[in-house]
Amino acid sequence: MQVMSHVHCTTVCATPADDPAPDEEDEAPSYVGQEGGQVELPCSSLHAPGASQASPVRVEWHRRGDADPDPVYAVHFSGRANLMQGRHQSRHDWAPRAYFAVLGSPAALKVKALGLADAGLYTCRVTRTDGSSQASTVRLSVL
Repeated sequence: MQVMSHVHCTTVCATPADDPAPDEEDEAPSYVGQEGGQVELPCSSLHAPGASQASPVRVEWHRRGDADPDPVYAVHFSGRANLMQGRHQSRHDWAPRAYFAVLGSPAALKVKALGLADAGLYTCRVTRTDGSSQASTVRLSVL
């Protein structure tokens, strides 16, 4: 595993209930952060080449295997054309240390005060106004 400043995620088309297949998990780009530090987890699904050009309705970040089914972070656009006007929500245990930066390329979930328990697979799922959905997964390791 190597420390990277930018990682491009594999993008797959999926329905909201789909999880990546085991092979896709093995191929998930790895990201490494230091305990107590900060990391950016890219979401290539938001501006993915070949994805629907329909506007995003919501973006959700899920951590695989969490006991809590709620996303760790979500942005609801509710028909807003300007991505900066989305309504950001983070789960209570992530609230003070996570933010989704939508304007970057790729957009990224920024997480600070990393703990060893934050390690795992994270999936960013983008749902669009035409009903299509794209997901990208990254693996986070914390040292």
